[in-house]
Amino acid sequence: TARFTGWADIGLTKQGEDQAVAAGRAIQYAANKGILPSTPDTAHLPKIDVAFCSLLKRAADTMNIILEELHLAEKINRAEFTTNGDDHMYRYKVPLVYSWRLNERHYGSLVGLSKEGAERLFGKVRLTRWRDSWNVPP
Repeated sequence: TARFTGWADIGLTKQGEDQAVAAGRAIQYAANKGILPSTPDTAHLPKIDVAFCSLLKRAADTMNIILEELHLAEKINRAEFTTNGDDHMYRYKVPLVYSWRLNERHYGSLVGLSKEGAERLFGKVRLTRWRDSWNVPP
């Protein structure tokens, strides 16, 4: 069921992981076809100078999967380092910039509600107004 997640810091679903892999492969395909600029030494890799990411776990997971697909990140053994409990850490070949300003919209009291449930509670018109505007908070 599709839910309002907003700033709730949840991980990716299996579908989200699959979509991130597909996105990484699509970027690599675009570099192979000359649609995106590629690195001079390896024409099959896109030229990426920096990666930007929100502070949300699902965004970081997506970024890690995409960068892994592009050979710009590699998993390293967490036993060698102090970690925050994740199963693995990454070594990156590009600088990373994290900012809360890239977080998904905060949906307030809608967070956790299914989209269908929110529509039943508040009506389609009000829900659409909240979802389509940045200056009308839920």
